[in-house]
Amino acid sequence: MLKKLTRFYYPKTIEEACLHLGNREQKTALIAGGTSEVLRNDNSIEALVDLSKVKELCYIRSDSAYIHIGAGTPVQDIYKSKDLKGPSGELLKAAAGKIGSTLLRNSITAAGNLAGLFPWSDLPPVYMVLGAEVVCRKGKPKRTVPVQRFIDTRAAQFLAEAEIIAEIMVPIYGKGTGVHFAKFAKTSNDYAMISLAIRLTQKSGRIEQARIAVNAITATPTRCLE
Repeated sequence: MLKKLTRFYYPKTIEEACLHLGNREQKTALIAGGTSEVLRNDNSIEALVDLSKVKELCYIRSDSAYIHIGAGTPVQDIYKSKDLKGPSGELLKAAAGKIGSTLLRNSITAAGNLAGLFPWSDLPPVYMVLGAEVVCRKGKPKRTVPVQRFIDTRAAQFLAEAEIIAEIMVPIYGKGTGVHFAKFAKTSNDYAMISLAIRLTQKSGRIEQARIAVNAITATPTRCLE
C-alpha cells in the first residue's frame, strides 16, 4: 500500500492544492480526512496532497435557494449543525449522524464521502434525492454539475487534471416536502448493508414527486426510477 509514497503536501489554499495536484513529475493523489487511504490499492502514487489545512473548504452556509457545504467539512459538523433546517437540512443531518463513530465523523468529509463512492457511503443517496450540485475548481476557474452526472461518471474519470471538488450545493425545499433516511447495518458503527434516502413532494393530499436512492446493495449509489 502506497509503497512509492515519498512526499506529503499541506496546501493552505485551493490554488496551491491544484498546483501540487497538477505536478506531472510525480503521480499525486488527494486526501481530506484520509479514511479511505487504507483501501487505496495504488502503489504508483508518489505524493499526497492533504486538504485538511485548506480553510476555505470547510463551511456550512445558506442562502435563499441552497445550502452550501464546503468539500472539506467533516460530517460531524453537518450532524451537529444548528444552521441546517427544513427538509434538506433534516435529511443531511440524519444521514451524517449514522456514519460510523464520532471519531470517524470528525475525519470523513462532505466531499470525500462522495468522491470515493464506496458501496457503504451514506451521503451520496442523500445528495441524489435532494438534487444536489457539485462545484469543481481548478485553481480559480470553476464549474457546477449535477451530482447524478458526477456519480454516473465517477470522480476519477469526471474530474479534470488538477481539479478538485470545492463545494456541495443542496437545494432548499419548503412545505409539502417529506424526507427520510434509513440505514441497516450489523451495528451502529458498521458499514451499511443497505442505506436508503427518500424525498417526497406532496400537494393537495397527493404525492407529485418521489425520489428514492439506495446504496450498499448496489455497486454505486443508485436512483430507484421504477
